Amino acid sequence: MIKVLFWARGKPGQSADEFRRYWLEVHAPLVRDRLPGLRRYEVNIATGAPQGEPLVGGVAVLCFDSEEAFARATASPEGREVLRDLRNFTSESGAMFVEEHRVL
Repeated sequence: MIKVLFWARGKPGQSADEFRRYWLEVHAPLVRDRLPGLRRYEVNIATGAPQGEPLVGGVAVLCFDSEEAFARATASPEGREVLRDLRNFTSESGAMFVEEHRVL
């Protein structure tokens, strides 16, 4: 399995509640139901930061069988639809493959 961390910032002028609602009620079901090969999907919405404002509005965790499976998923018509939808609620976003190391 490969884990992909995806981060997103809301659009300027968009409230935190609008960002949260769109991600959880519109985008997340689209990802869950349409992205081929998705094995796990978790959305983490920022609620604050120890100092100042959070750097991003939220982080999602997506799991696929491999980097190739992720590439196929995002290149598919359904994957392109999911990626296009990001423009509806984010000003900036990015993703990275990560290797998990459980310490506790």
